[in-house]
Amino acid sequence: MAPSVMVGAHMTGDTFFHGPGLSQQAQYIAKLYGADDYVITEMEAAALALVIKRQWGTGRILSLRGAVNFDQGAPGETTLQHLDPAPGQTAGGFAETVANIGAVGSRVVDHIVADWPRWQDGPPPL
Repeated sequence: MAPSVMVGAHMTGDTFFHGPGLSQQAQYIAKLYGADDYVITEMEAAALALVIKRQWGTGRILSLRGAVNFDQGAPGETTLQHLDPAPGQTAGGFAETVANIGAVGSRVVDHIVADWPRWQDGPPPL
């Protein structure tokens, strides 16, 4: 199956949340602020981007996120089943996500390297 890419609002915060009710609240907040549909939370990327911005600027940041810690389980799966997988299992499709990041990330890097004269001074204009 080919990797798919979704576009939507990312939310960040200091607290991990889980479950359909909290996902609905996140969607409500996204719409309240006029953002795209809520698709994923993130905690690390926002913090890393802030540190990078303070030290070097944000002219060359590529944040390639993979959805691993889904905020709710599959249909028919309880929250406990989703958060506490069987021994040897991982929650949220970790292995599939790592494979997708590798597939997408390698295409991006190949593109930049193949056209380095355009990229050497930073991202080219759109």
